[in-house]
Amino acid sequence: MLHLKLFECNNLEECSEVAKGIIDNFIENRMIYDELNYYKNNKQLLGKHPIFREFQRRKELINIGIKELMIRKSRLENNIWRVQSEINKKNKPHLETERTQKLEAYKRELEEINRLLE
Repeated sequence: MLHLKLFECNNLEECSEVAKGIIDNFIENRMIYDELNYYKNNKQLLGKHPIFREFQRRKELINIGIKELMIRKSRLENNIWRVQSEINKKNKPHLETERTQKLEAYKRELEEINRLLE
């Protein structure tokens, strides 16, 4: 889909955005391929893909007490606000992808904490 958009670009900025998306997708696909290929050859997980860090974080959350969950919840809410503020400034476009990924990870962890606290 993004490859088709690359040929439909009207200006340099639009082409840059589409190319960035293509590169991000390639990197993600390559990490997934590495995980699958390693498993195919070794029958073990490589564990380098960011999703494994998320699974580990969820495992840790399950074993934490309510007081610590509330503290983490407060920190996550502050982190979400801070990262969202940095994204809204748009003063460092080269960090936008990284910041967006951080924001999404913080939001997923906050959702998990809220689920555990219910």
